[in-house]
Amino acid sequence: MSKALKFDLWILTDEEFDKTRFSRRKRVKILNQFMEMASAEDTILQKLKWFRMGKIEKHLVDAAFVYQIQFVAKSVPVTVIKSRVS
Repeated sequence: MSKALKFDLWILTDEEFDKTRFSRRKRVKILNQFMEMASAEDTILQKLKWFRMGKIEKHLVDAAFVYQIQFVAKSVPVTVIKSRVS
């Protein structure tokens, strides 16, 4: 089974939210490369902002998915997650 990583690249604008989001970025190491990424909270806010602008459901689903991975999954024991996947 092949594995893939997906990255979304966003253009930094002059909007105040983009400036503050950029100032809160996180430095992470992925595949032996350091990258700077928006925090999970800022990613959720941006996705909700895009949903509000265009009513494209994908942004709402993406926001919920980021929330689930970052906040819900961390509070559930790994054994429970594994049993739900199996």
